[in-house]
Amino acid sequence: ALRAIGFDGDVLMFCHNGGKHLLIDEAAKYRKTILLLDLDHEGRALTKKAALLLEEKKNTIDLFFRRKLPSVTRGRVRHIEELSRYKDYLQPYSKMLE
Repeated sequence: ALRAIGFDGDVLMFCHNGGKHLLIDEAAKYRKTILLLDLDHEGRALTKKAALLLEEKKNTIDLFFRRKLPSVTRGRVRHIEELSRYKDYLQPYSKMLE
């Protein structure tokens, strides 16, 4: 979905079954990590877990897009996969992710 809205940076999928070690290792390669997980209950829990793990390793975390997404989509997006419906509107913002 991020590719559909024009984001062409590196994307790492994070899930609760073992992805945390990969996330920590990959995030260490970058100056900043943007956390953009689903906006449902599970996504909030995973975001909190990921943020805590990354903060322990002194990684810089960016939650700007996660915080702005509900207002930009008027609460209609609960899962990141749904972003492609907003392609025309969100493409200008995707350049900010890079």
